[in-house]
Amino acid sequence: MIYFDNASTTSVRPEVARVYKKLVEESFANADSMHSPGRKTKRQLEQARSHIARSLGVDDSEIVFTSCASESNSLAIVGYALANRQRGNHILTSNVEHSSTRHAMDFLESIGFDVERLPINEQGIVSAQAVKDHLRKDTMLVSLMHVNNEIGSINPIEAIADVVHRHPTCVFHSDCVQSFGKIGIPFQKLDMATISAHKIHGVKGSALLMKKNRIQLQPLVFG
Repeated sequence: MIYFDNASTTSVRPEVARVYKKLVEESFANADSMHSPGRKTKRQLEQARSHIARSLGVDDSEIVFTSCASESNSLAIVGYALANRQRGNHILTSNVEHSSTRHAMDFLESIGFDVERLPINEQGIVSAQAVKDHLRKDTMLVSLMHVNNEIGSINPIEAIADVVHRHPTCVFHSDCVQSFGKIGIPFQKLDMATISAHKIHGVKGSALLMKKNRIQLQPLVFG
């Protein structure tokens, strides 16, 4: 069989499977426990966080581990909106986002946020100029994917970030699931970014949200 569906999910690389099996068997202790096995697990967890942060060029504290990209998108979009209502009520996104982003936006609309879905142009993208033209005084969040998961078009997120950051109360989130490991991502210019392991030959159930330290989020899962 020849597999052509890597944009949906990838196979797990053998070396990843080997390490995962070893961790499941040997590092199963709760990382919040005070005993020796728990502290060992905590060290491994923080080592992984540090390696990832360095590869993205961000601080360790800006990596939030999640179970999937949908959780990361939900946390970024809903978590930010709920925690920052004083910044405004208007949110910009596109009409071709991943379902997790669409449904997060639907939820925010249901509780009173004004969500504007920008159409893509003939190249399948949302231009920086289009974002600039639709920013309002009460725009608090812009969320646009980097690479479209169905048609492969690439939004100019670096230029969009520059436009968004000229707005005094607005931040920019990008779903980078389809671009990570394939094309360059300007993490230093993004306020929040979503990445998922199973798109890059990692295991399912592993993802993260890169969130700059200045960004405040309302937790969606309490523990």
